[in-house]
Amino acid sequence: MTQHNKDESVNLREGSISNVAKVEVSERTLSVLAIVMAVAAFTLGIWAIFDSEKSARETRVLQQLIMDHDALLIREGLKQPGDESKGPAANLDYKPRR
Repeated sequence: MTQHNKDESVNLREGSISNVAKVEVSERTLSVLAIVMAVAAFTLGIWAIFDSEKSARETRVLQQLIMDHDALLIREGLKQPGDESKGPAANLDYKPRR
């Protein structure tokens, strides 16, 4: 069993046909592209600020709803006051509903 080490790479030699595409980008094109990307980043930043404020408002509303529901459950005897901090399984002050 012999191995033949032949060079099978493609090389450009004089007289061979090749297709070469050179792309030149001017400084003006790069500056316009940079301005477009900066405006996009600024817009995304402003959107993120408004979205985070909206999320904070929704979180506060949800917290208020949970407190209201907990108060109703405690009033009806379905939940104990200690359930909020310890969870119902670890509430040692549990008193069954009468």
